[in-house]
Amino acid sequence: MGRCANHEKKWREFLILIVRIGGWAPLERLSYSISSLLQTNRFSARKSIKPARGSAMPLAFVLVNAEVGSEDEVVEELRKIANVKESYAVYGAHDVLTKVEAESMDKLKEIITWKIRRLDKVRSTLTMLVIEGS
Repeated sequence: MGRCANHEKKWREFLILIVRIGGWAPLERLSYSISSLLQTNRFSARKSIKPARGSAMPLAFVLVNAEVGSEDEVVEELRKIANVKESYAVYGAHDVLTKVEAESMDKLKEIITWKIRRLDKVRSTLTMLVIEGS
């Protein structure tokens, strides 16, 4: 399995875990622990985490909250957008999980802002940009 495929698999497993535990709240303690560790100067976030580079195109996962009962309709509309690679209705704090890939970061922002967020039945979104560890 290549580096990109392995990275993608880990992100998918992470997002499924978030959905299974019912959202972000249980992760707050972990976030606090990580930030405390970074503040000890034993680790540097700048050295260990950086944006995806090289031939990899910018990638984001978008968690969507849709109007009640319209989840399947939103998934179908999202799948019609050219840069949407995958879209699934999910259980948990969010209704839809979508993977979006674009040629540039500006194009990615444009797709999320002007195509995904503007869909009729979309109430809110949470965008997570994929990063690559060194």
